[in-house]
Amino acid sequence: ASRDTPQSINPGWPRFDKLTYSPGVRAGDYLFISGMTAIDPDSDKTQHEGDVAAQADYIYRNILRVVAAAGGGAEQLVKTIEYTTPAALPNYRGVAEIRRNLLALPYPASTGLVCETLLRPEMLIEIDAFAILD
Repeated sequence: ASRDTPQSINPGWPRFDKLTYSPGVRAGDYLFISGMTAIDPDSDKTQHEGDVAAQADYIYRNILRVVAAAGGGAEQLVKTIEYTTPAALPNYRGVAEIRRNLLALPYPASTGLVCETLLRPEMLIEIDAFAILD
């Protein structure tokens, strides 16, 4: 992928000081963003329980914070993978509106998967993202 030295990208979230992974890793022009959930990076509490669209909004805003910390913008997001739980499916279409409002054209390639559960039972969606920076 890149011969450049990987660099941790953190928008300043102290939560990651105690974890064994970074919010993002930049290697050259490639930005690999860790799977994000609606966990507040300061309080470590899940946000917007029971509302998949609100969780997606929260997550995409945090993804864009990681991209911005690496020097990029929404237009550089090229791929997302959305992992959703069965409980999220009845209202999952609301996530499209969030993507429309927050992401740039051309919209990133995206894959949606249904998984039995996520790390915490109140989580309805986790988003994995990738960006290419200039």
